Amino acid sequence: MPSLATRILKALPFGHHGRTCTPFVALDRSLCKACWCCVAVCPESVLGKVELGSHKHAVVDWGERCTGCGSCLKACKSGALSGRSAPAQ
Repeated sequence: MPSLATRILKALPFGHHGRTCTPFVALDRSLCKACWCCVAVCPESVLGKVELGSHKHAVVDWGERCTGCGSCLKACKSGALSGRSAPAQ
């Protein structure tokens, strides 16, 4: 039987789970320390939080809003965020 956190995550609307990248940034949730620095500095509110008991990490809520400014990359001290090449136009 899935854990409570897994059942809750599956019940959330798409965008609150499973999305780990934007065209410019990739998120490794396993490295996230849930300090929320990246969430705080993003000018477009691309990143959000998952906080379910001890299950805590950042999540990409609005990847299409990402402009590639790099604020989150600079703020992330855990190495959970990394840059990606912009998509071809």
